Amino acid sequence: FIVDSQTYKKLQKHVEELLTKDIPQEEGTYNILAEYMIHNKNGFGPDYLSTAEQLVDKAMRIETPNSYKFSIKRSILKMKKAFEEYQEMSDKHIAVLKKEKPYDGWEEDVALIKGEMKEIEKTKR
Repeated sequence: FIVDSQTYKKLQKHVEELLTKDIPQEEGTYNILAEYMIHNKNGFGPDYLSTAEQLVDKAMRIETPNSYKFSIKRSILKMKKAFEEYQEMSDKHIAVLKKEKPYDGWEEDVALIKGEMKEIEKTKR
């Protein structure tokens, strides 16, 4: 579906408010907006990854077990080619998955993350 420019302007304003004002939010608000931005970069400017990372970083500061925010942060770091940080975040993500066992199939996600880490390690050589 197509999002019109007015909707993007409203989203941009909302994101700006979330990042500049102390407006209490559930971490899901930050996560969903960050994920939306990385998948729909049009309308968010050339620094959309940095803005998305700021949003997910706010979610990361909310102390609740949630592997979703780690997944988003890993995606952003991978897109930014910040591979060292990506590896560190992947290790944290795996630790959270192993500790929380948040859903059926979490073990497969651990294997996928480890596979991604190996692929990135190969490209760095």
